[in-house]
Amino acid sequence: MLKYLEEFLAKYPNFYQIFIPIILSIMISVMLFIFKIPQRLLQKYKKRQNIFKKKQYIQNEVYLKRDLEIQVILQELIKEQKVTIVYGALGRGKTIILKKLHDRIIDKNEKFLKFSLYIDLEKKNLFDELEKISEITITNPLDFYNWLNSLLGRKKCLIILDNIVPSQYADIINFFLDNYHSQYKIIMGLNYINPKESSQIEIKNFDAKQVTELAKLRRLDIDEDNLSRVFTLTEGIPVYVDYLFKTNHHPINYELMEVISSQLANCSSEEKDVLQAIALNKILYYNFTEKLFSTFDISLIVSLASKGLIQFEQTTKTIELNSQIAEQYLSHLKNENVYVKLLEYYKIHSPKNFLELSLRMPIEMKNDYSCFVQILKQLYINGEY
Repeated sequence: MLKYLEEFLAKYPNFYQIFIPIILSIMISVMLFIFKIPQRLLQKYKKRQNIFKKKQYIQNEVYLKRDLEIQVILQELIKEQKVTIVYGALGRGKTIILKKLHDRIIDKNEKFLKFSLYIDLEKKNLFDELEKISEITITNPLDFYNWLNSLLGRKKCLIILDNIVPSQYADIINFFLDNYHSQYKIIMGLNYINPKESSQIEIKNFDAKQVTELAKLRRLDIDEDNLSRVFTLTEGIPVYVDYLFKTNHHPINYELMEVISSQLANCSSEEKDVLQAIALNKILYYNFTEKLFSTFDISLIVSLASKGLIQFEQTTKTIELNSQIAEQYLSHLKNENVYVKLLEYYKIHSPKNFLELSLRMPIEMKNDYSCFVQILKQLYINGEY
């Protein structure tokens, strides 16, 4: 064997110069390939952590734990249904509960779920959000499933879709349920329910015990009688309880709550929804969108105004104690599209009020003469007032 090797090297004296670099390059390529495997796994792991392990960090020292509601949802997820709907009126704490649920899945790695994806769809489109998260173009559900599979493999994931508006509901049902994939479970956070496709869990108002717990959490020095009064006046609606407790640096305005509570008793369910939406948006420092405000039925607005709960003008307040609600409404009445809608209603149903409302046009709109003329032209075919 050595003899043949010596003859081969004598015949090809440049063997070392030619073949050794080739052999080395092959060895290096093999090593790099082997090294890339854990690198790919590491990149996949990091991407998975960034997307499916991203916490919402809801602080327990600020909000009630809501452990009972979260446990009820977890028990429901164990079942075989495709989707679970978590519903309740505005301000009941659905978003807080769903974010806490999301963080619990991430922290505790529940036996049947190890990953969670929370998507807030308020003022957003589902497909835009999915493309932003996945960084791929999604033309059909299969695109999303393939992406999910590339990161999770056989591991199951919880997908939480929160703040879904009615106009999105059909598209979401079609995307996730008509093409259902066993790899994920769906939770929908809604302000309404659809009983056909899913199990449902209602998030209810606080009970008296929870009102007391929240007061302790906020370190408020309120005696039992006044805590009972808070519960009675607010009916346990979390957003109203929270509003009262946020005034902890000042005396709690029970007088305001009594007036609002007494007037709420005379409101229809639709009127209560409008008022609760206004209160919720004020407390959370959100701005009403033009779309939301323009959907208010004009007769509801007129009815609420007649009860002094919302006002057309600062100077026409009939109940001073309702300023927290009235001012929120006033700030959005300056929207010219809303104003046109009111003017059109009064032109048909109440010429006297139409004239008064025209003369009371907000100063910002009066200063913009072209805007004022444009509004009047929409109301009068001949363009004259």
